[in-house]
Amino acid sequence: MQRWCWWTGVVACVLGACEDERPAPPGAPVSGDHSFNAPDREDAGTDKRDAGDDPGSKPDAGLVTSNCVRVRALTGDPEDTPSVTYNETPADFSVTRQAEQWTVSDCEHPKLTLALSDGLCPRGQGHELTFEFALNAIADGTIHAGNNQLLPDSEAIGLRVRYTRPSPLVPRGVWGSCADVAGQLIFLDEPQARAGAVLDARYELTLTACDGTAAEPQVLLGSFRHELRYGLSRFCPNRMD
Repeated sequence: MQRWCWWTGVVACVLGACEDERPAPPGAPVSGDHSFNAPDREDAGTDKRDAGDDPGSKPDAGLVTSNCVRVRALTGDPEDTPSVTYNETPADFSVTRQAEQWTVSDCEHPKLTLALSDGLCPRGQGHELTFEFALNAIADGTIHAGNNQLLPDSEAIGLRVRYTRPSPLVPRGVWGSCADVAGQLIFLDEPQARAGAVLDARYELTLTACDGTAAEPQVLLGSFRHELRYGLSRFCPNRMD
């Protein structure tokens, strides 16, 4: 746990896409890159059309709203390279893909979900951690650079978390911010919802069961670095990124 104390201290000093939903059994992780797990390629959800041609307050139903990239699983200690996508705890959760999903049917209350999972694009194998951000909370600074405390969904500040462990993993089920929860999401820079923006953060989470079981809480420690392919103005031209 020492590295987590060290990490939080550093941050304090500095700051003062997808078709088939059916999970398949987890497989072996992709071979690792110790230094940096930059995306290998963009596998799904890409669209070369210019989204700026259709003004209006409603999103274009024909636009692709998700994008998935494959990342190399890290096998070493990320302490010396903190700006990476890496999950340390639980040890059997190895992240090999990350995806952005925009929920913009209502441009007044748009959302962005970042999914970290095993498997390959376009769809992972079901072992997944998701962060859902209310983009209004990013725009008004409620979700900001530095420490963002994770709260239960009923008290949420625009951040919702879910962690899924499918069969045959033990334990299996769904955990998240549905009830009692503790932890924080630490952004290294101000998060933004524009194309090309980098979401760079560390997470320290204690999540409770969300599936009605009495399963013990799950502790997740890790980080993510994701460059957005799309921006809010692509789907909602009257909204600023």
